[in-house]
Amino acid sequence: MKINRKNTVGNKYLDANGTFEAFPYSYSIGISREGTNTMGINYRIREDVPQEHQGEVVDFADTYNDGQTGEKFINTLIVNAGISENELPDGQSVSLNDIAGLLMGRPIRITNKRSPKWNDPTKEVNDISYTEPARAKKIGPDELDGNIRGDVTEQTNNRRQSANESAGANMGASRPAPAANNNASAPYSRGNYSGGGIEINDDDLPF
Repeated sequence: MKINRKNTVGNKYLDANGTFEAFPYSYSIGISREGTNTMGINYRIREDVPQEHQGEVVDFADTYNDGQTGEKFINTLIVNAGISENELPDGQSVSLNDIAGLLMGRPIRITNKRSPKWNDPTKEVNDISYTEPARAKKIGPDELDGNIRGDVTEQTNNRRQSANESAGANMGASRPAPAANNNASAPYSRGNYSGGGIEINDDDLPF
């Protein structure tokens, strides 16, 4: 057999505030209760950069909708992740699947803020409150090998459906979106209830 310390069982999930060099490693596509298309981006904290929480994953903490306000936050994420205009020309209409696919494995700097659950303030969940261009830009193939899962929409939706059938929960609760920063190249800051994404239902969370 081949020794590979990245090929192990399970993941360790982030449970801390902080700013980290990371990369998107998986995504899911859905529809909110309001009928807008949504894109959930899941991150992995880089192991090739000296920092705390190396290799931990941040799931169900960064979700976007393609409504008028949400698009500004998606454009900001595209810029911060370093996707060039050659890859996504300005003025071109593309699907969230295409955008999410291009985001995979891109270096990006994320800030996580532990925030109260929307329906249970006694518990805290992860919330990517801020992204910005990576300071450690290049990611080696060894870092990405085996760590890019890509589209996990079916898996995520199946888990959500199963949890809601057993709990009788409502789907697609969304957080309000504020006025967005008009500078698409600036880092975005969402904080708790201050961004352009929607919040995935509580049953999606891994705790």
